Amino acid sequence: MSEREFEPHLLQLMVVRVVASTTLLIAAFVVELIFLPVLSLYPLFLLTAAIYILSAAYGIAYPWLRDSRAFVYLQVLGDLAVTTVFVYISGGAESSFSFLYVLSVVVGAMFLGRRGALLTASLSWILYSGMVVLLMYGWLEGYPARLDPFSETEKLRVYYSVAVHFVGFYCAALAMSYLAERHRLTGRELERHRFELAALQALNSDILRSIHSGILATDLHGRVRFINPPGAEILGRTQEELRGANLCDLLDEDPGFLEQLRGQIEDRRRLRYEKDYNNALGQRLTLGFSASLLLNPEGQPEGFIFSFQDLSDVRALADEVKIKDRMAVLGEMAAGLAHELRNPLASMTGSVQVLRSDLDLKGEQSSLMDIILKESQRLERTIRDFLLFAKPGQFHPQPTDLGILLKETAALLRNSREFRTSHSLECDIDPQAARCTADPNLIKQVIWNLATNALKAMPDGGCLRMTVQGSKTGGRELVFRDQGVGMTPEQVQSCFRPFQGSFRGGTGLGLAIVYRAVQEHGGTVRVRSVPGCGTEICINLPAIAVPAPALAMTAQE
Repeated sequence: MSEREFEPHLLQLMVVRVVASTTLLIAAFVVELIFLPVLSLYPLFLLTAAIYILSAAYGIAYPWLRDSRAFVYLQVLGDLAVTTVFVYISGGAESSFSFLYVLSVVVGAMFLGRRGALLTASLSWILYSGMVVLLMYGWLEGYPARLDPFSETEKLRVYYSVAVHFVGFYCAALAMSYLAERHRLTGRELERHRFELAALQALNSDILRSIHSGILATDLHGRVRFINPPGAEILGRTQEELRGANLCDLLDEDPGFLEQLRGQIEDRRRLRYEKDYNNALGQRLTLGFSASLLLNPEGQPEGFIFSFQDLSDVRALADEVKIKDRMAVLGEMAAGLAHELRNPLASMTGSVQVLRSDLDLKGEQSSLMDIILKESQRLERTIRDFLLFAKPGQFHPQPTDLGILLKETAALLRNSREFRTSHSLECDIDPQAARCTADPNLIKQVIWNLATNALKAMPDGGCLRMTVQGSKTGGRELVFRDQGVGMTPEQVQSCFRPFQGSFRGGTGLGLAIVYRAVQEHGGTVRVRSVPGCGTEICINLPAIAVPAPALAMTAQE
């Protein structure tokens, strides 16, 4: 036994010693009071007191010596001395209590191993044989005192007793040391297996708690025996609520569901199916189940085991893909139809202009002709923007200076019909953040659309501030801040949808085209707006444009 293993066993040994001494003391009192022995039991009382004193000394030294092998040897020596005194006062060679030496041998074997057991056996035999030989030759006065010297027969019996005790002590030492060693090895093996089992159970628990799928086990009658935390979370209940619940009631299945399930599993070995489920939180979920039989070590079924996942997002994504596919087809059809309409519309507009120049129209006829031309031009702009949105040109990224694009667009804006004397433009450009890889034509379209929208949002005038700066993610940011009418949260959420424009005479496709162009660059759009306080639109572009299939857009009030 190692020093670190002494502590609990030493405490037990000290407690047992005190209990045994107390029992001996009580027995001595009873014998003296009831049987009134001729010999005084005073030596026995003194021995018990000595045991108490030794136990107290051991207790005082325990905090400092509890991990020391010498402390064990000290206690073994004390026990051997006490045992020798007890055998002496109980008859010497004729004492029936010489077996108490074996207890010390057992303690030596348990704490000190084979070497300690053999050493304890040697000390026991030396003390016992020395005492009885001294008594036999009269060198030590017996208790009670013996008047006649030992006869030859009695001396032979003493020698025989010494030999028997020699054999007994050493046999006990060898046997107990072997058993103690086996016990230690078994204990260590058991401790190792216990540690491995605890680690395996912890790992198993961590796995069942960490996976996103639900794991549910039932008996053959459908009573829930186990469910992992993610599974309970999917079902909207706690593990305690689900444990012992009936599976058919839980999943709203028919009473014969388990029998049908077992038959199908036995045919296929495993069954997969999906089911709509209303959990305890009122959520409508689509659950995907994989069911199999729970088998015992003999291979006999003792229940069912289900692995299930929440497929609601997967189904929603599949439905969204189907809708996008249909919308893509409709978009191509609409783009083709718009293209076919554009050519005859251009011919009609040109014909009307020729007729107007050739005919001398007056009054209401001239007004009607003007309306036809104006609406034809508006319809042509709508078709042009729609084609740009539905069928954009090829994406050609190249080294681009956003600052130059912003300055060129600002110069055009100052000479556009949207710009008024009450408007002002400010450009704030960070030269180090202006260079990037982008499609300059698409970026010009983005700047123009956002800037003209900002000017339209300020009918009473105001300042439009356009900024080029670096972003925290290492990209480039184009920021447009106006002092216009602003937008409501509902308008912010729908501002990038086609035909959602709020300006009179607009096509409602300007911001949708911006959305599409930023998407082509793999960028993001963030909108912040407060009604009456203006709008801020931030375009975040990667330093090197990578076309992305989807655009992340966040809108904040």
